[in-house]
Amino acid sequence: RRTSKKRSGRRLPKPGLRGTSKKRSPPASVR
Repeated sequence: RRTSKKRSGRRLPKPGLRGTSKKRSPPASVR
């Protein structure tokens, strides 16, 4: 359950769009 939440957060564009997407334009690095 803990691994699923950590993996889901990295794959979901929710936490990535909050800071990664804003700092990094290409979503290829985040995905």
